[in-house]
Amino acid sequence: YNTWGGSNHYQGITGPNRDQYATIVSTQRPWCRGFVVLPKDAPRVPVEVAMPPKTVPRYPHMEWAFATGHSKKYASSGWASYDSHFFRFAERAGYQVDLASQHELHFSPEILDGYECVVFVGHDEYWTWEMRDAVDNYVTRGGHAARFAGNFMWQTRLEDQGRRQVCYKYKARAED
Repeated sequence: YNTWGGSNHYQGITGPNRDQYATIVSTQRPWCRGFVVLPKDAPRVPVEVAMPPKTVPRYPHMEWAFATGHSKKYASSGWASYDSHFFRFAERAGYQVDLASQHELHFSPEILDGYECVVFVGHDEYWTWEMRDAVDNYVTRGGHAARFAGNFMWQTRLEDQGRRQVCYKYKARAED
């Protein structure tokens, strides 16, 4: 989703139509505007409304993003759109919450030890074998996992000590 500096695993700036996604992305680049802090006037994901047939749909969140210099994906991912809301809710409800990144899960699976439950929120659909194994092993040992998030759609791998993420998506069988 991060478009800072060019392509990501969804869209890109290469290919004949300048829309080819990247199979390898850097994890070291900054995050786009809107991923960490969401301005109060930023529209969230599109509101579902019935539209007359043949009406061209509008996407207020994307129009706002283009007008303000934010990533058009700000409403689809990131701390600002998903995780922060759950975090604040959980704290208000009295839950003790610790945070960890997927990279921590990948490189330090023992991070789950000592917790009764691990909760996933947001839209973290890119997972390595190591991440999945960490959660599966945690559950096998008696831990609980709750998923209030997007899908587990794409298998990735981290290379160069986690500095690069590789995901071939639909091209995996032919090119990876």
